[in-house]
Amino acid sequence: MKLIWFIFSLILFLPINAQQNVGKCGDPDYSVAGKINSLNASTITILFQETPAVKVGDKGEILITYEESGYGILWSTEKFSMAEVSVVSISGKTISFKIIEKNPPPVDTPRVKQYIHFNVESKVSFNRYTYKAPAQIKESWSNGKTKETGTKVCDLKTGDWKYYNENGTLLSIEHFDDHHRKNGIIEQYDSTGILKSTTTYWNGVQHGSFIKYHSNGKKAVQEIYFHGYRVSNITEWFENGAMKSTGEKASSGYGELIGIWTYYYENGGIREIGSYENGERSGIWEEYYESGKKKSEMSYDKGEFHGIAKEYDEEGFLKYEMQYEHDEATGVYKEFYASGKLLTEGNYNNLQKTGEWKGYFENGGVSYQMIYKNDIPVGAVSEWFENGVLAATYFYNENGELDGKFDSYYENGKNLESGYFKNNAEIGKWFVWDEKGKKKVVKY
Repeated sequence: MKLIWFIFSLILFLPINAQQNVGKCGDPDYSVAGKINSLNASTITILFQETPAVKVGDKGEILITYEESGYGILWSTEKFSMAEVSVVSISGKTISFKIIEKNPPPVDTPRVKQYIHFNVESKVSFNRYTYKAPAQIKESWSNGKTKETGTKVCDLKTGDWKYYNENGTLLSIEHFDDHHRKNGIIEQYDSTGILKSTTTYWNGVQHGSFIKYHSNGKKAVQEIYFHGYRVSNITEWFENGAMKSTGEKASSGYGELIGIWTYYYENGGIREIGSYENGERSGIWEEYYESGKKKSEMSYDKGEFHGIAKEYDEEGFLKYEMQYEHDEATGVYKEFYASGKLLTEGNYNNLQKTGEWKGYFENGGVSYQMIYKNDIPVGAVSEWFENGVLAATYFYNENGELDGKFDSYYENGKNLESGYFKNNAEIGKWFVWDEKGKKKVVKY
């Protein structure tokens, strides 16, 4: 018996060479529920719950009912149109129908497949319709070029529709079912006639693949929908066909980016990887050079820099690390030589340098030492040569201007310059020594 129903389920959706010269008009004028009693390739017999108010010759469609349940709870009920039929015999609550045209199954996804499972006792319903002859429609632009063509039943679109711009270039192709709902693959073209996107509909709802194309015909973006909800990762490609990005968007709301997203270079290497939460970057994000070496590592909270940030050079060596709090640099900053030795260290507060800052030579010796207040240098500054000899001493006032005594030295410790600054300008007498120790006086 199971084999019979399996064979029928295959036969049911094979095309029938039947001509329909009429179409359904509007909503059904009568509907009645029942269960399948028997079926074959050309007829289906249904036992209804009540004596149907129908007569021989009435036309309509048979819909199969799918109920999804669990834990004793009915979660949802959905109906799928199986076939266009006409009444051929009536015996009380039992009616036999002739199959006029078999409807195609819904989009072929694993979840939908489980809905299309026919058995005797399967719950179905019969919807009766008024049928009228379709009318061919053609509208034109003012220049006489075709604007749109298609078929209408009771002034509602059905079948294939094509739309053109004023130059006569095809812009889109849409398909409508007998219920005047978008069904099948909808094609969109750009102004030059190149395919721009395809969107799959089923029973008027986006259901199946949505694909955007590059001008060279290769895929640019692909998403999968199930009854209007996005159910798969989004994949993007470069024009050369290499993957550009992949990740997930929320199936409801505004389609915010969620979960792990990966972005690629055209050579296939990972450019960036990290997570989104409600459309905002969250947690650790890693960026890479095209060579595959890590470029940076950033910590995010609700789309803001928050936590430790690190950047690396193209050889993979750490260049610097710093602390952020809600998009503002706050805390310790460290910069490094390629060898890993410390180059600079200091502190930030709300994106501004603060407190003591020091620079270092690769041998570990101090190169400079100074103080910042609200990102402005203040107070005494000292600089050294790599051999540890003092190179210069000077002073900044509260406005970050050179102010007061300035002294600088040769690497051997001998005097180079000595004088005074006032508001960033040299004043008075300055003494300058050459490498032999000869002094000259410069007046400002």
